[in-house]
Amino acid sequence: EQVSSHIMKQLKAAAEDQLGTNITHAVVSVPTYFNDTQRQATKDAGKSAGLEVLRVVNEATAAGIGYELDRSNDELNILVYQLGFNTCDVTLMTIDRGVFEIMSLEIMSLASAKVSSEQYDQAVLEHVIGTPDMRSQVTKALNTLSSKTSAKITYSLAQKELKEVHERTFNRTIPLIKRVLKEAKLYKGQIDGIILTGEPRNAARIRPFVEAYFGKKVLEGISSDEVIVRGIAKQAEVLGYESDGMFPFQFWGYTPLSLGIDNGGIFICVVPRNSVLPTSKRITIVTVEDSQTSIQLNVHAGAGSITSKTKFLGTLNVPVTPGVPVDVYFQVDTNGGLEVIAGDVKLQIEDIRYSGRLDEVDWMIMEAEIEWEKDLEEKEVIEKNGMGRFKVVDRIVKNSYKERETGWLGRSWRSVYGTFLVDGFAR
Repeated sequence: EQVSSHIMKQLKAAAEDQLGTNITHAVVSVPTYFNDTQRQATKDAGKSAGLEVLRVVNEATAAGIGYELDRSNDELNILVYQLGFNTCDVTLMTIDRGVFEIMSLEIMSLASAKVSSEQYDQAVLEHVIGTPDMRSQVTKALNTLSSKTSAKITYSLAQKELKEVHERTFNRTIPLIKRVLKEAKLYKGQIDGIILTGEPRNAARIRPFVEAYFGKKVLEGISSDEVIVRGIAKQAEVLGYESDGMFPFQFWGYTPLSLGIDNGGIFICVVPRNSVLPTSKRITIVTVEDSQTSIQLNVHAGAGSITSKTKFLGTLNVPVTPGVPVDVYFQVDTNGGLEVIAGDVKLQIEDIRYSGRLDEVDWMIMEAEIEWEKDLEEKEVIEKNGMGRFKVVDRIVKNSYKERETGWLGRSWRSVYGTFLVDGFAR
């Protein structure tokens, strides 16, 4: 928080010097995977820097706004791919008549996979060191140094070699992309647009491989390091109208962890992590045994696929008829209150946002990132042994709550101003 405050002070001073006026308010973008506590810390850092942070916006959402995708009359599935200095994150969001919703999000850290911009450079270095030509030159140099004080080593790196190194590194992120698509229940052909964000050199490295993988061009016209800034500027413009009393806005928080139910040791995600609040999701389950007359649904919060690594929230005992599907609804309001409904049975939890428990949330997320391959193997063993008490027959991942409660806002206010934004802003 102190580091962020110092950076904001420097940016504030630079902007005031450039514009010749005092700056008191700001709109700030943060990584899409930030939870409520981290977003609030960002607002606090702004306050320490002498700024009132009006909104804390997802980087992925800001990128979509930067390309003015909110102005489209069509529902769009947009994938945002960002290669940072020590992380790679992929976000899949839908944009429907000006309303943004994060459908799924995955991030790889430097600790779990060598996919960062720093590792791209390292991969090239390792390639050069491992070539027969370089080994030969090193041998000659060592022989030369036996009689001289210095020796020169030169290497000519071909564009083809560089491309092969970058392709191998990009391929490590393909499981990341596949998990995002799977969580959103989409396939590659359903992606309407791809946005690359981050340092332009990194974007240029991965662009041909992203385009080859999806079979389509990425969005063009804005530099990858400027698109988020443009989106934030547009958001600030909208808030300028709001401050003048032109029209009211309502903004939502996030679920810091995924919410779901246990099935024999497997965590079945119903509400994905970082879902915009309020949200409502449905999952349909059916019994696996003819003699079953009830199903015990244990509700958990977590980041991975194994229940033992999640946090238990509560239990519902649901009467069932063997073979007859049961709809289970998860509804989370703007205050983080969770209501799980299955038939006539209901479970209510006051607040699932883990305010003040940042370390616990971060640990669950980091553990899920590092051990996802191990968890996948454990999940396969559980499924093979048939330990589940029910099976999932249908799942609704689109935010029906937001469509029902706020869809009209996206249409009406966009017609007034041209854009309406729904995002997980810190309150």
